[in-house]
Amino acid sequence: MVTAREGLGALGGAESVETRRSREGGSFVRAAETTHTSLLHARLQRLANVEISDLAVYFATIAARCV
Repeated sequence: MVTAREGLGALGGAESVETRRSREGGSFVRAAETTHTSLLHARLQRLANVEISDLAVYFATIAARCV
């Protein structure tokens, strides 16, 4: 049997979980940097040019309202 603290410690050693000690701290699951980047590249490659253009318009509209 393993306690939650021991489990988080083991996952933290494998850099799967990040634990922050502070007033607003806690334990957070971390995605591997290479996995995250490769997933984003794969997703972008599947998008058509018109979909990317639509996303640009969408984000530009939101950004314009944030000023």
